[in-house]
Amino acid sequence: MEINKTNATWSESPGNLTNIQYYHFYETEQRVFLCILFLSIIVGNIAVLVVVLLTRKLRSRMNIFMANLAIADIMVGLSVLVDVIEKFLVEWHGGNFLCKAVRFYQGVANYGSTYALVAISIDRFDSVARPLQTMGKGYRIHLLIGLQWAFSLLFSLPMFIYEEKEVHSKMQCFLSFPEPWIWKVYVTILSLVVMFIPAVIIAICYVTIVAVVWMKSSFTMSSSKTKTDESCMELSTAISKDRFSEERMPLKPPRQRRVHWTKTCDSSSRGLIPKAKIKTVKMTFVIVLAFILCWSPYWVYNILQTFGYISPSQTAAAVSVLFQSLFSLNSAANPVIFFLFNSALYKRLCVQRGIYTPPSTSISHV
Repeated sequence: MEINKTNATWSESPGNLTNIQYYHFYETEQRVFLCILFLSIIVGNIAVLVVVLLTRKLRSRMNIFMANLAIADIMVGLSVLVDVIEKFLVEWHGGNFLCKAVRFYQGVANYGSTYALVAISIDRFDSVARPLQTMGKGYRIHLLIGLQWAFSLLFSLPMFIYEEKEVHSKMQCFLSFPEPWIWKVYVTILSLVVMFIPAVIIAICYVTIVAVVWMKSSFTMSSSKTKTDESCMELSTAISKDRFSEERMPLKPPRQRRVHWTKTCDSSSRGLIPKAKIKTVKMTFVIVLAFILCWSPYWVYNILQTFGYISPSQTAAAVSVLFQSLFSLNSAANPVIFFLFNSALYKRLCVQRGIYTPPSTSISHV
């Protein structure tokens, strides 16, 4: 989803910018970086899909959304492949129809990746704030994913205005407007639907999640403190009496017994919200944070450049190319974050496939 001339640079001359050079700007570095980025996105997200699909127990609500995000990121990876081909060919050779189709596909891929994060954030909000309403209702998953791709297709329709044009003696898949103010409106709307509105929705979801977790934890701790102390005291007293009776009868061999601790005696209990659910909230928060860090520099810089706050220069062109590369980096970061928060998946998958056998340990509970 390109909205500026990424292959163009400006050479400054005294006074006005005149000697413009196009299509040759750190071309080797760009090609190498995009190739590495493409491979990272494809390999990482395919690994996520393999883990989720092969391990049947992992097909939870959250992992369905993660598989959906991985599919969207693979589409972004193929979009990066298109950029790699364009960097090597320099000139567009696909014709006008393919120009429109490719730009539409790139729009769907980038919108899909962004809105997948919105869907995950809304689902985490529902599961924490309204757990009873979401429990056992799988249609909500399909509804969120369906809306994600429907909006992606809808908002990508303007990409059909791209056309094959000759730009500085070379054919390009190009977007141009007759008036500068139309370009400003276009960039503003695009930044809102791709970056800023999704970021606001995600922020509202996570602020609400933090507030709900805080209130439920505080309520549970205050209401169950007395019961917890009494239950734990009774349990410890019973164990002490049992041990004392065994000491009075040394002829009988000591029995091994298992003590089942209740949640009220567990100091790590998180009240009404399960620990696994808190973990998924943390993981999605980090994924969303990576999304903001990768996308915001690109859109903020392009808005400032579009409205004339950044003058055209070779330095400005270098920064623009760098920021444009960063937003695709988000699709390579998502699988890394997924596996960092789910390191146990490696062992579980290897155990199920017979690749790894965990050491056997015998623990006697006294």
